[in-house]
Amino acid sequence: MSKSYKRGTALREVSVTMNNGEVFVLLGHNGAGKSTLINVLTGLTDATYGEAYFRGYSFSTDMAQIQAVCGICPQFDALWDELNAEEHLYVCAAMQGLHGKYAAEEIKRVLAAVDLSEEGKNMTTTFSGGMKRRLSVCMSVLGDRRKLIFLDEPTTGVDTINKKRIWELIEKVKEEKIVVLTTHNMEEADALGDKIAILHQGTLKAVGSSLFLKNRYSNGYTLTVVMQKDDHESSETIASLIKRAAPDATLVYS
Repeated sequence: MSKSYKRGTALREVSVTMNNGEVFVLLGHNGAGKSTLINVLTGLTDATYGEAYFRGYSFSTDMAQIQAVCGICPQFDALWDELNAEEHLYVCAAMQGLHGKYAAEEIKRVLAAVDLSEEGKNMTTTFSGGMKRRLSVCMSVLGDRRKLIFLDEPTTGVDTINKKRIWELIEKVKEEKIVVLTTHNMEEADALGDKIAILHQGTLKAVGSSLFLKNRYSNGYTLTVVMQKDDHESSETIASLIKRAAPDATLVYS
């Protein structure tokens, strides 16, 4: 799949396979093409050429059917000033045909998961950026009809404790779903990604599990020690310490 604009190409022949029950992470710096791919897959823009399929539905001709089972947390929060946090979630629930006790229980569950239970009645205009982000994540994962969830940098502006809460929520909801998450944070990709795709300037550079990518592309660490010339005793002591801490280390003298 490719996407071009007048100013240049945002995606260059990106081809990936995503599986049920996994978090598929798009990892890359700002401008790498992560959000462009999300925008194409959610119907916000069309691919210049190429095709994608979800459960037999085409992203180019069956977008309405795909969007019916999609949850989306956009890069920038899309909230209404006139509604409080719970009301946002009731709107999302109603759009999925969820009402009454079941909707109320689902809303209570997701708010508790991201520590927003006490803020449910508060207007979102009073929320901090991190709180808005947490609510946006709740809106995207609410209900069991979501089968394809897109999270575009969901933890931007979120403190460490609540970031971990979002991670835990994502792990809980991914069963029987495909979760596509964009980030430029390697720690987040490592924590959540069942499969990680690395994008650079619109090109897919590598894809695989965190362990696979580390084993194949990581160069490990380099420790540089500067010593006085002919200080053989210290050199041998340091070499012994390094070998004890990292048996596979390669010593290079210069």
